[in-house]
Amino acid sequence: MNYNGQSPYAKASKYAEEVLDYGIDWYYSGEPPWLILDESIIASSWAITTGDGQMNVDQTDFTQTGAMIQLSAGTPGMIYMVKNTIVTDKGRTGVAVFEMTIKLAA
Repeated sequence: MNYNGQSPYAKASKYAEEVLDYGIDWYYSGEPPWLILDESIIASSWAITTGDGQMNVDQTDFTQTGAMIQLSAGTPGMIYMVKNTIVTDKGRTGVAVFEMTIKLAA
C-alpha cells in the first residue's frame, strides 16, 4: 500500500502471520500535493489507535517526503486504525490514518 495522505483514510489488509511494510507518500503527485515546494519531513510518529493491542509495529522510518511502517501479527477479523503524524521543516503538522483489516485464515 502506498497511501497518498489525500483521502480521509485508505484501507489495507494482511494475514496475521505476515510481516509487511506500508508507506505514505506525503508528496503525492496529485493536485495539490500535501508537501509544498522545498518542504521536508523532519519527524514522523506512528500509533495504532484502535484494535485489541495484538498488532505490532516492528519498524518505522521516514524520508524527506514519505513515512514507512512495518506491521506484524494482529487478530484475524479485527480492524485496526493506524495513524501517522508528521512535522515538517516549515512548521506544519500532517495526520493520515489508514484502516488495517486482519484477514481470516483461508
